[in-house]
This record gives sequence, C-alpha cells and structure tokens, in this order.
Amino acid sequence: MELKIDNLGMNGEGVARPSESNNLQKVTFVNFALLNEVVQVEITSEKSKFCNAKLVDVITESKDRVVAPCPYFMQCGGCNLQHLNYGKQLEFKQNLVKETLLKVGGIDYKVLPTVASQQYTYRNKGVFPLGNNIGMFEFNSHKIIEIDKCLLMNDKINTAFTLIKNWIKEYNVSTFDFDNFKGLLKYAVIRSVNNQTLICLVATSSNIKHLDKLVDKLNQLGSYGLYININNQHNSIILGRDYKHIAGIKSITMEEFGIKYDIDVASFLQVNNEIKTKLYTEVINNIGGGVVIDAYAGAGLLSAVMSKNAKMVYSVEIVSQASEKARQLVKNNNITSMQVINGDCTKILPKLIKKVQSEIKSQSKASQINNQSNLDKNSNLKCSVVLDPAHAGCTPEVIDSVKTADQIIYVACNPIALAKDLKVLQNIHNIISIQPFDMFAQTKHIETLAILERR
Repeated sequence: MELKIDNLGMNGEGVARPSESNNLQKVTFVNFALLNEVVQVEITSEKSKFCNAKLVDVITESKDRVVAPCPYFMQCGGCNLQHLNYGKQLEFKQNLVKETLLKVGGIDYKVLPTVASQQYTYRNKGVFPLGNNIGMFEFNSHKIIEIDKCLLMNDKINTAFTLIKNWIKEYNVSTFDFDNFKGLLKYAVIRSVNNQTLICLVATSSNIKHLDKLVDKLNQLGSYGLYININNQHNSIILGRDYKHIAGIKSITMEEFGIKYDIDVASFLQVNNEIKTKLYTEVINNIGGGVVIDAYAGAGLLSAVMSKNAKMVYSVEIVSQASEKARQLVKNNNITSMQVINGDCTKILPKLIKKVQSEIKSQSKASQINNQSNLDKNSNLKCSVVLDPAHAGCTPEVIDSVKTADQIIYVACNPIALAKDLKVLQNIHNIISIQPFDMFAQTKHIETLAILERR
C-alpha cells in the first residue's frame, strides 16, 4: 500500500490520514516514516479506529531524512529518531509539547525552542539484557538484538559492556531466558561518570562462577566497582532489593554546583549530564531567596543546590533509601538550610505548604510592623514549589495543595501529564515559560520545564 505521511505522532512515527492523497479508511501509523514522505507500507495490525503499518520502502524521501549511524537502528527499540535531522528533532519535540498542551490541557502557549544536547555518547547509564543474545530489546518485545555497542552510551560504558559480553561467552556463563523465566544472568546495569564506572550484574542467584575472571578483565577500566544484584522475581522490574559488592569502588564521587555527593548502583541520576546541568541551572535562576519545597526530591541533589540561595529547602521523597542519601548529603556538605522529609508527597505537601504559608504570613506581618518594604517576589517571604514527578504526573491532592504557592517550577518527563496538571494550575497561576530540554537525544522522550507564578 502506498501512503503519504502528513504528520508525526507522539512517538515520532509517521501518520497518514484518510484524504484525497491517501486511500484510507482509518488513520495509519508508520514507524520511521517522515513528514511529507510517500511510502510503501504493509499493514501489520488493525484496530477499531486506526491501523499500524510497517515501512517497506520510501518512494519520495523527505529532505530532513538522514542516514542513521547506528547499524541496529529500526531493530533495537532504544532510538526512534536517528533518521531525522537533529535540528528537526528539536523542532518536533517543541511542537510535540505545544500540541499536547493544546489538545490535552486546552492551553495555547508559545513553547520555547528545545534546548539541544550532544547527539550521541551522552548517556551515563545503560541497561543491557543478557539472554541468548546480549544487547538491547526490540521495541515492546523480549527479543534481544545482539549488539557490539550503543552509540548513545559513553565510551566507558561500551568498553565495560564488551568486557562483560566477552566474559560471558568465554566462560559460558548462564544467561536468562526471558520467555520462560529461566537462567542466571538477567541484566548488566552500567553507569559511568567522570571516568568512574559502576557495574551491576542482575542475576537470579549470587552463585556466579568465574567472577574472578571478570574482575581481571574489568581492571582495565581503571576506577570501577562491581556489584551483584539478586532479582528472581517473575516481573519486568530490573533491580531487586539485595546487593552484594564484589570488587572495586562502592560509589561514584561527584561535585556539581559546589555540592559533593556520591552515586551508587541504586541511585537515581539524570542520564544526560550536559542537559541536567542546563536544566538545573534554569531552575536555580528562577528560584528566589524564599522557602522552597522540593517535591519528589530523590536523593536531594537539586534540593542541596537550591539551598545555597534559599532561606530553607524542604526536600520531600517517599523512598526511604533516597531520603537517607539526602540526609548524608546535608551532613557531608554542612548544609544548614535544608530539611529532608521522608514521606508521600500526596500526604506531606498539603500540611507542609500550609505550615510554610502560615510562617510566611507571620513574617510578613512582622515586617510590616517594622516598616520593612522588601516584600517583592524575590524576598524571603515567598513560597516556591518544585515538582518533579514520575511519568504519571502529580496526584490531584498534590496539585490542589500547590495552588497557594507563590511559584511553581514543574519538571516533567511526560508532556501529557504536564498538560493535565497545568490545565488545573493555570486557573490560579500565570504560565511564565515552558521549555523542552533534549535529555534523551535520538529518542521520542522529552523533559520539559514549566515556570508558573501566582496571580
């Protein structure tokens, strides 16, 4: 079947709609087809309102199409956009955020241009499934594509992956059958920052033979650490709860924005150092000197950075291990203007915001009595809330509680969730700026920063 592509979908796929140029009854989605291309396709599935199709041939090619440098592109499920000129990728993500805000939230707003990233070798973390093949999963599949390296990963990660792969094959180490949930080694999780590399082998048992041979191979990495993580559960969760340190360093030591901190194999860290720095800088530039509530704060890095300028930062996180790391961060950096709270934001925020607002109100009255006139938006008498929720966005209780905040800074990994939440918040707050950040270059994913101020 021959189709003309008239749009790009949320996943970067080509979209063909019924029209004079398309003899279609339903909207059809075609992975790896680009806007204005004429393509030959094969229908792979038909639903009640749309069809999915496989790209067979490009008859009329877009001027924005480029040759993907990765030999596994269109097989591996990691990248969606390598075939699209990078400048157009940035435009696509800008338009995606704008269109999602309009369709989902009814918000017609001028979205700023997407902040560009290094196009390749930007990732500081990789997760490699270990099965009959060793490499990457196909999209929405447990079929593993055998790869030699991933172009998104930094060089240390690819080197470590090669060493692990060679060790498995040389010593015939048992790997995992993801279809039947049998076998030993499931994943290699590798993180590398500043020439420090942490490797975690996820396995169904700690009884792994020839680990000493792997240690010998890994020594060429320089500063590295090896862990075993035990996960024998029949689910798609990668890491289990039990870790065993085998060799080398136990954590990666880092310093950013004047804050020293450690990252271990279980810690969360944005995968793109360059974009994380740009994003955090923008957040810091928009935070005044008042009280900040950092919701979904993780291990507290951003909280600690903001504490340098804020009167007080409350760092709220539900995961106890992450909160403990945040407390250690406070101690190691001698921070006096940061308080760590372990708990569910849905339960914590309503009470905490009321408490902060009450204290601000009391300070405001005291300032008026003392004839102080510095009660502008950048004064100490301001409550800012930073929201950085998971993919689903914030709960209704959280959104309702932040309505009284003077300022909201929302870091979103899901444009749909952002649009739903802004639809509610815009009734009380003005949207000051919305800007995408290309945290995940060559993929469909996008990070978005929204700044709001109360009217």
